[in-house]
Amino acid sequence: MAALARNPRVQIRGGTTVERLAVSGNRCTGVRLDDGELQADATVLAAGSWSSLVPGVPAGVPTVRPVRGQMVLLDERPPTVHAIVFGPGGYVVPRGDGRVLCGSTMEHAGFRKEVTAAGVAAILGGALACVPSLGAAQVVASWSNFRPHAEGDRALVGASPLPGLFLATGHHRNGILLAKVTADAVAQAVTDADAVR
Repeated sequence: MAALARNPRVQIRGGTTVERLAVSGNRCTGVRLDDGELQADATVLAAGSWSSLVPGVPAGVPTVRPVRGQMVLLDERPPTVHAIVFGPGGYVVPRGDGRVLCGSTMEHAGFRKEVTAAGVAAILGGALACVPSLGAAQVVASWSNFRPHAEGDRALVGASPLPGLFLATGHHRNGILLAKVTADAVAQAVTDADAVR
């Protein structure tokens, strides 16, 4: 990524809002930003849980909605958990230094990012069912974020119904796991579309 950032043809823009997809002649030609327009031969919609909120997404694209996931971080000294443990009510992931990640909820709560007492209780109950010795661990942190869930329970990857617009969203719980295959599939879709044009 650092090497790409040094490429003079690459622009990284932070603090800019995408107002809508730019469409001309039934083709996506880039994005309209709050400070101008960014033109592109290929536009990739990879806005996670916010993908369906980008104005201009064509009607044939399944809706992507947020699914809130809460997490809890414990600190256990000395560490006793040395393997990932899954159970019916949750999972624990040791980080190797005494920190243990515990998760997780799946809630249809819209874009409400709160950490709730019920969520933390459910996570800790599941973690303790998996590894009872964690009852003595210190609670260090808790947080939540959103998983992008696409209608139809399938990630949206590749060409969209709108020429020039490509999709990389809706991965739900598997976004990081599918990052490379998604990048490869989108790159191939863009290459294939360029060959047809």
